[in-house]
Amino acid sequence: MKRLALIIFLTLLTSPLLAATWTGNQTISGPQVYNNEIITCAGNITITEDGSLTLTNNSILEMDSSYDGEFTIRVENGGQLYILSGSKITAKDPTKRYNLIFEAESRGTIESSTIEYTYGDPDNPDTTGFIVSTDNFVIRDSVIQNAGSSGLVINNGASNFLIENTTIEGNVIGLVITEEASGQVINSNITSNESANIIIDNSDPIISGNTISSSEVGIIISNKANPNLGDLSNDNPNDDGGNVFLNNSIKDIENTTSNTIEMENNIWGTDDPAAISERVSGPVDLSPIRDLYPPSLTLLSLTSGGTLIGNASTEVRWSASDSEDSVDIPITLLYSINSGTSYTVIASLETNTGSYDWTVPNIATSNGRLKIEAQDNAHNFTTQESASDFTIVLAAQQFTFENGVRVSVPAGATSLVPTITVEALSTLPGTLPTNKRLISNVYTISSDVTSFASPISVTIPIENGHFGPYPFAWASSAWNCSGLAIATIESGTLTFNTSQLGTFAALANNLTVTTPLAAPNPFSPDTQSTKLIYWLDTAATTKLYIFDLTGNLIWQKEYISGETGAQANYNQVEWNGTSLFGHKVENGLYIFKVVSGRRCLGSGRIIALR
Repeated sequence: MKRLALIIFLTLLTSPLLAATWTGNQTISGPQVYNNEIITCAGNITITEDGSLTLTNNSILEMDSSYDGEFTIRVENGGQLYILSGSKITAKDPTKRYNLIFEAESRGTIESSTIEYTYGDPDNPDTTGFIVSTDNFVIRDSVIQNAGSSGLVINNGASNFLIENTTIEGNVIGLVITEEASGQVINSNITSNESANIIIDNSDPIISGNTISSSEVGIIISNKANPNLGDLSNDNPNDDGGNVFLNNSIKDIENTTSNTIEMENNIWGTDDPAAISERVSGPVDLSPIRDLYPPSLTLLSLTSGGTLIGNASTEVRWSASDSEDSVDIPITLLYSINSGTSYTVIASLETNTGSYDWTVPNIATSNGRLKIEAQDNAHNFTTQESASDFTIVLAAQQFTFENGVRVSVPAGATSLVPTITVEALSTLPGTLPTNKRLISNVYTISSDVTSFASPISVTIPIENGHFGPYPFAWASSAWNCSGLAIATIESGTLTFNTSQLGTFAALANNLTVTTPLAAPNPFSPDTQSTKLIYWLDTAATTKLYIFDLTGNLIWQKEYISGETGAQANYNQVEWNGTSLFGHKVENGLYIFKVVSGRRCLGSGRIIALR
């Protein structure tokens, strides 16, 4: 039972309902709203001063006349009629049409809907058919079609009307604007009407951005009419012409008045003034003729693959030119990560700068594409995209943890942004290697990324004052240093590279060394430096001296307290085998001493072997 009720409920939601059959004349004197319903009316409908009728959500009002022009829908002064959201007014029998009349000071809107099969007596064009005689009337995103005469007549000085994004087709005459009516017809498709697409009589509307095609005459202008079909001399963006005239068999424009009609910036299928003049009669101002040619555009960057790093800046370059103005060409840059299936805007530029610094998105892909779009002042559009895919690798990432551990993932090491976790273990996972001691905590470092395309860098805190240190990993029930490479040893930290995460620690030889050391030793001054390693009880200004065996001073350097070479505990500095006089020392044995204050803290030996 519940299932049956649900099916009935869904059917009610999705299927139009036969609301009523109205027989005889109907007077609407209050508000009536029909939502997704069908009304069949065999009589006149009058909407009075206080009445309103709204058809919405695919509702249909079907006029059931016995003969052509029998019935009329009349909206009187103050009455209201709204046809919205896919609704329709039609004739039950297309050969028995009806009239639709909006009187002066009535109100109405037709939006996303259809008006079809209206009547129209050629001998009474002002009283039959679809007639609007009221101000501020709006028809938007709709269809007016298959009328017996004119698809729509706007008359009686109706002002501020708007017809936008609407198709008017299949009528004897598409649209008549007469008796000093004024308003706008913009971005509409007025086509395939038998005698004329538009007649403008004694009125001055704006006609802009429309397609006016496939009739005997595109527009007939008569009886003191002075419409604006394109005027670039003012700041009004709605009267810039842009009408497209195509396939009108006799004339595109027939002007029978003495007025020179502004018709700048229109499209005639040619830019040859002589050919256009043959399509036009009467005084008109055609210049400038709409530019028909799109800008020339070449993408100069990332046209054949390559690799980019996320979050890095890269220059996108292009060349664009136009016959009218090569500077003021708006440019739009876009990128794709799916080989051009879809694009995301990088930037919309008002001028043609020729280059743009793009911050590459941190998204790993091997299917990157660039696209550039250009549109000139005449709205001619052109585009170009990368001929092949390029690669974006993730930017280098560094993760720092409260316990002092740092993990650095180089650019391109992974295709996903990893999640890194660090755990300091309270117990050793296994016995240390022979003659090694632990000089750091033991850390288990893990990630949701299991492998990396290039080694990652790990920094762990260590104790100073030990010979070493060395990074070790716990694997296969043993400590080993295979696959680990020391990057840097600094006071208190050890940094090493690894291609796998796991459990790590720093180990040192099981001996605390207090005697200064040199390593490597021997060393070659021509190709190497040697590291002088020593320990200080506290940070203090320290001097290093190097002597030959006869006691001559070869080299010296002072380190200020707290800096490398004068820190508490472990210190390591380099000597490249160059003497105070700037030349490489000869082969032999040299003595170096560590002095702080007036006390020699220790000495060591260095062998130079070139």
